[in-house]
Formats: sequence, structure tokens, C-alpha cells
Amino acid sequence: MNKSGHRVSVINLIGLHETVLNLDPLTGQLVNENKIITFIFVVRLGQLTDADKMGIEWLQRVFGDRVLQFVMILFTYESQEESDSIIDDLKKNSALEQLVEKCGGRYHTCSKNMNSQSEMRDLMTRVEQLFIENKQQRYT
Repeated sequence: MNKSGHRVSVINLIGLHETVLNLDPLTGQLVNENKIITFIFVVRLGQLTDADKMGIEWLQRVFGDRVLQFVMILFTYESQEESDSIIDDLKKNSALEQLVEKCGGRYHTCSKNMNSQSEMRDLMTRVEQLFIENKQQRYT
């Protein structure tokens, strides 16, 4: 898919932490066939579920601790008022704050539907910043 002038591949990993299958061949293929510069971990603003926690642990277990330098938390919100409270939400919720710290303080916010071009452009800019911070390295 092409968004804001960038080629974007979305690979949904939801639920894979629950499988009993050996995912090594799949994850190896995923990494080898894609030039991964960012893993975007989507979390509802203000809520960190057990599934979210297991998801990030699974990501580390499968891809190694190094993956965390490529993870950016994407907090989604319903209304602009929710977005305005991100700093307060992080301070009030130690689990959310720890998650962001674990991922190097990298996060971004956007509406749940992400309908506007400007939101997509802002997200792509943030992804580019992460790529530059990582010295233009891809996850391998």
C-alpha cells in the first residue's frame, strides 16, 4: 500500500502470541522478505490490556530484545480531548509509562480511524525519525 508517498506493509501479529505453532520459519521469512524499519505497537490510549502486555513480551521473545529499539507505541484515541491527556495518562498509569520506557520513549498518537492525510503524514514522519535515530538500520 502507498501512503503519503511511502510504501507501507502492514503485518498484523495480533493473536500470534497465543499459537502453539513453531513460528521460527514464518518470522525468519517475515524479516528476510521485508525491510522492517519500525514495529508499530497499537494500544488504546489509557488502556493497557493483558493481551497488550503479552503481545510486547511475545515480540521480544520471538524477535529478541533488540526489537525494542525498533518499536514505537501508537496510542489511538476516540476524541481530541483524549489525545490532549496523553502525558497525564502516562503519569497516572505506571504500566503504560513502563511500556513507553521499555520502547525507548517512542510513541505517537492518532485517532482510532486515522482518516486524515495529515495524521498519516505525521505518523510516517515519526517513523522516518525513528529510522534516522536508528542510524538508518533495518531490523535484521
